[in-house]
Order: sequence, then structure tokens, then C-alpha cells
Amino acid sequence: MPAFARAKRSFLLGLRWGDIREQIILIQRSISLGEEADTKTRQHRTVRLLVSLAADLRAWRVGALRPDDDQLVFPGKNGQPWTQAAY
Repeated sequence: MPAFARAKRSFLLGLRWGDIREQIILIQRSISLGEEADTKTRQHRTVRLLVSLAADLRAWRVGALRPDDDQLVFPGKNGQPWTQAAY
């Protein structure tokens, strides 16, 4: 996904399913060392969602048993944010 979205790993780890919209991805939080925080500048942004990435994300969500919008797209163990040790 980083190749498509041009987003930092910490932003990708903070993505929740509700951040994935029909044509955009909302970047509004990050996860670093297992801690969720606002972006460093506190400025949220959008990234265009490419058709091929949208298809991959749909398949990922179905494979993950359709998690709720507040669930992480790329969770660590037990659905929690990735920690440094786990990463």
C-alpha cells in the first residue's frame, strides 16, 4: 500500500476502515511504538484511492471477516496497534 498511497508506515498503521472512502483515504492519525496519536502537524490530509488499491482493500476486508469502521486496517495481535516488539 505505501507505494500507492505515498504514506508513512505510521500513518498506514493508524488507518481504520472508516478512513477508506470510495475515492480517497483519510490520513488523520498515526501509530508509532504502539501508541496512537494525531499527525505530527495535526493537519489531516487525503490521498487519492487508486482503483487497483480499492479492489485489494475490499478483498482484505472480506478476508478479515468485514471488520467495523473503527477497526484498524493493519492490526497487530488481537486487533491492537503494532508495538515495536511485535513489529
